[in-house]
Amino acid sequence: RAKLQPKSVNTAAYLEQHVPNSFLKAYVVECKEDYNLLYREVREKRRLPINVVLVENGKLSNISRMYSDRKLRVLKQDHGVMGYLDESFSAPDAIVEALRNTASIHCVLVGSEKTQESIDRHKLIDYLSEREDGKPGLMNSCIFSCHLDRSYKYTSQVSRYSGKANMRVDDITPAKMLAPGVDPEQKANLESAIQELQEEIGILRPQVDEAKCQYDDALSKGQAVTQRLKDARAAKNDLNIFKNRLIVAKRKLAELEESASKDNVAEKESILRKLKSQVKNNIDQLEIAASSHNDMMKITYTSAGVKMTEDGLSERKRRVT
Repeated sequence: RAKLQPKSVNTAAYLEQHVPNSFLKAYVVECKEDYNLLYREVREKRRLPINVVLVENGKLSNISRMYSDRKLRVLKQDHGVMGYLDESFSAPDAIVEALRNTASIHCVLVGSEKTQESIDRHKLIDYLSEREDGKPGLMNSCIFSCHLDRSYKYTSQVSRYSGKANMRVDDITPAKMLAPGVDPEQKANLESAIQELQEEIGILRPQVDEAKCQYDDALSKGQAVTQRLKDARAAKNDLNIFKNRLIVAKRKLAELEESASKDNVAEKESILRKLKSQVKNNIDQLEIAASSHNDMMKITYTSAGVKMTEDGLSERKRRVT
């Protein structure tokens, strides 16, 4: 079992159906000495029933195929035949040779759903029974086919007495002993899909990296603008405070001017000088605060544009990833 690997789930089932179960459990040796040793140590000494098959030197012998190359091309192109049963698995030459000698797997055809359609509608079994050597009569044939999740074996046996072909049809059950853990065809398809995805990832990765750099740059700029917005809000608050102070200062000035009008001229002039100095300082501070406020408002307009750019980059990153 470990050295015989079917190429698909279907061919595993075909082999189990066609090859005798006793042979599937047999030992294959390549020389008479190994045959005698295995038989003596296992069968005679341990009294365990075993089957041993001898293939001299473990080499494949020359074989004659059932159908000519021309006819096989027609079978493949027009009737969905995939090949012979001995081509449907991988195994050492000694095992392949033993299977050929025991079960004639080199004479059995493996078909597909198209093969089943040809059997049902185009008399494929009659075509397989036609001889190519010019001799009269029909020849035996054996072919596997499938339809949806079911498989069939068609065996046409020619009677020695009447010369007519007798047809036998067998349903194929799923393989047990030779069933692969994973269907090789499905595994190959998955590996191909994974390879395509890896190639696509390789193509997209530079674009993702570039978009990430742009996002990080925009995020950094956005953080700087956010800080400027905070500074602008703070400056605006300071401006409001200065405005309130100006209102208070004007109120005090009015009160002091009213009070000064009641005092003598010298005291009035001294108070006025102090008030003018205080008002001038307050006005200077207000002008500075107003200028800072205008600058911060310009930054705020700029930040709005940067924020929109940041949102756009975020959406682009989401789509890429």
